[in-house]
Amino acid sequence: MKRKISFILLIPALLLCHQSLPAYSKSDFDKILEFSTSLKNLEQSAFLENGKLLLLNGTVSNLQVLDKEKESFKIMVEIVAGEWIGLDEVRSYRCFVLFAGKDFFSIFPSRKPKNPSAEMIFLNDRIILLAKASPSTEEMREQGIWLLDGLHVRQLQ
Repeated sequence: MKRKISFILLIPALLLCHQSLPAYSKSDFDKILEFSTSLKNLEQSAFLENGKLLLLNGTVSNLQVLDKEKESFKIMVEIVAGEWIGLDEVRSYRCFVLFAGKDFFSIFPSRKPKNPSAEMIFLNDRIILLAKASPSTEEMREQGIWLLDGLHVRQLQ
């Protein structure tokens, strides 16, 4: 009986809490996040001018640890994506993403453990990431290299 009464009282409380939570519309996300950009069309994207964040996916093709200390950890990750052009040509697209900070230390271990956790990322893993333009993105772009600052990353399984 007590369970039934507490469950009945829980329903109105959940409804009240649900109404107080902020609701984000598609236009809210479109103001801060560039959903239409991929590695393929990075060059045509206006994210540099509008300051939006990018949501990208690709395959990790290179990992270069720049600072291995936990507190100041930095790693440069090269991600690639590709497509077939006809039956005998493959076109590839790539960019470099710099992940900095202690939050990424456990995500990119220096050696693959015997039992890696699902959050760890290694060479050849498919990933999805959230990034923004790096202060040197424009300079590097002139050399044909895309450099982004990584904010979040996770493995696609």
